[in-house]
Amino acid sequence: MNFRFALLALSIAGCREVPGASSGDPEAGLADAPAPDATTLDAPALDAGVDASTDAESGTPIDVSPTGCTAPDVADLIRALRAPRPAGVSVVAAPGLRFDDLRARFDASPDAVTILARARTTARRTVPTLAAGDSASYQTVASLALAAALVAWHDRDATAAHTALQSLAATAVAPAWFARAVEVPIYVGASLVDLAAAADLLSVAPLTPAEIEMARVYVGRAAAGTEAWLQSGGLIFMAFHQDNHGMRLGAGLATAAMIAPADAVSDEVLAYALAHMAASMQHQTGGAQGWAEGSTYFEYGFEAAAPALTAIDRAWTGGDTRCARCEHHAFSVCATSAASIVRPSRDRRVLDLVRWSASLETRAGWLHPIDDSRLMGLPAPLLEQLVGAHRYAHWSVDGFTGSLGGSVNVGPLVALALASPELSAREAVLSRWPAAGTARLDATTPSGAPIEAFVIAEHGVANAGAGHERPDTLALTLVVDGALLLGASGYRSYDTRAAYARADANSEITVEGTLPRDLGAGEGGPDAILAADGDGATGSFDRAGVVVTRALAFEAGVLVVRDRVELPDARDVTWHWHMRGSLDDTAWSWAVGTRRCVAEQTGATLTTARETAPDYDDYSRMGMHPVMRQSARLVAGRHELTTRITCSTM
Repeated sequence: MNFRFALLALSIAGCREVPGASSGDPEAGLADAPAPDATTLDAPALDAGVDASTDAESGTPIDVSPTGCTAPDVADLIRALRAPRPAGVSVVAAPGLRFDDLRARFDASPDAVTILARARTTARRTVPTLAAGDSASYQTVASLALAAALVAWHDRDATAAHTALQSLAATAVAPAWFARAVEVPIYVGASLVDLAAAADLLSVAPLTPAEIEMARVYVGRAAAGTEAWLQSGGLIFMAFHQDNHGMRLGAGLATAAMIAPADAVSDEVLAYALAHMAASMQHQTGGAQGWAEGSTYFEYGFEAAAPALTAIDRAWTGGDTRCARCEHHAFSVCATSAASIVRPSRDRRVLDLVRWSASLETRAGWLHPIDDSRLMGLPAPLLEQLVGAHRYAHWSVDGFTGSLGGSVNVGPLVALALASPELSAREAVLSRWPAAGTARLDATTPSGAPIEAFVIAEHGVANAGAGHERPDTLALTLVVDGALLLGASGYRSYDTRAAYARADANSEITVEGTLPRDLGAGEGGPDAILAADGDGATGSFDRAGVVVTRALAFEAGVLVVRDRVELPDARDVTWHWHMRGSLDDTAWSWAVGTRRCVAEQTGATLTTARETAPDYDDYSRMGMHPVMRQSARLVAGRHELTTRITCSTM
């Protein structure tokens, strides 16, 4: 089964333009050195692709060298990661902190207490039996283990402690279990983070020393089974998945190695995990030039990776770069030559990914959607602990879709992050990222309501999410007082998303033959460029003589969208405006609750059609939304359309 799976992975990857693309379905503590502040790397340097490498002791973010690794071997880092911690000190659940010191801070955090209450409910569940290969249920059992372990620690609850221990035992499956398993990195890899954190918490729970040791043994067995999967075909799959799959698997193996007995998970497995996470960040970001799979997939990878990277950072000693080798992990980035590993709090890619993610945040706490991303929340406290500073303006345990993880439950880890010592630094959000091809503009409407406009004009790696449709070139989203007023159709599920990935399911411009209406079934839009333009942003693309430009700016709180289409010959051109709420029967005025917007236009003469379309804004909610489609057969030359959108709260 694994052999056939490996051949399938090879055949799929061979057909892809981008071998690292994912096909999976989503979802200050005591740091040795604080993360750099906003002045460390300015936006022009990022956009120009300036090499940010510096001396390891300088405190400035550094990049992985593209010419190979010449730093010290990773062996000393591995020893530090696997070294026994003092009794009562957390390894991965709250890295480097004393569990006893967390209790009072935990009880003083309303969100942490809310998460604990939910964990108490979860901890009362019966531990299910895992059927062979049932990797989807694996993460359910892992989530139960972590929830019960949190209750066992905080409440000194022996019953919850034994539930956690039983859950760990259930996940300690033999290698043969994996023969029928699918999506192992996504489900089992991420689950290992929960299992390692659960065993960490159980080290201070009401269990006997023998039971505490068994918790560590169970984590080791789970990791050993995953390693067996790698060696029987999974390594080939992972060679083509330096992406969210890679982040989740690497994070799981790394945290398991820090908890499990040394003979259960070898040093080389840990080296492989470190190297594959580093390679995944490099591949997906193009060296901090954007995230290739959008906001959902950033969350999906980093909900599990953030605790692991934080634990690695807290245990790190010496210089900021190491070289990892793993010759027994064929096809991997560290099999035939050394791979660079950078200390997370010094890694430009890590810092800028979190900064970029924060730039996508709306007033309501969800993230503007990119490619087949839904409107998602993030486990922001985990990311802020990782980089050592507050980045996000808003976070809630009751976020838009629930901000505690899209797959495994990272809620207990978030609760412990909330109980960690307060972060002293707060960064101003850099909302325009030309290198990543995204920009968020903020203003206040004439009536005093907050308003945000978001535009996508991606290029390079950020436009290369093959398998995650990206017909989002010059796509526009509008949010008023936290509510979506203008955007895309969204996605109901991974397997049925193609129709909603079409270009005409987004608020953008389609041009016959250049950005066709049916774009979206595994295709990406044309490469575009984005530039900061005064207080606004301008994006454009140029393909086969067709040039489309969209400039956004707020003028006295009114969003002004200036579109220009330059054609070499006659083409059918359509503007698509996907609204939410209710549209007036005659006027172009629409409302969502108490928020209302009115649009006025000047420029090209277009024929307007009123339509409706299904919208899927998260995993569960389906509705219908109004659409305005404006089209014309335009002759060769330049055509301009200016749309002024005035919004208010009623």
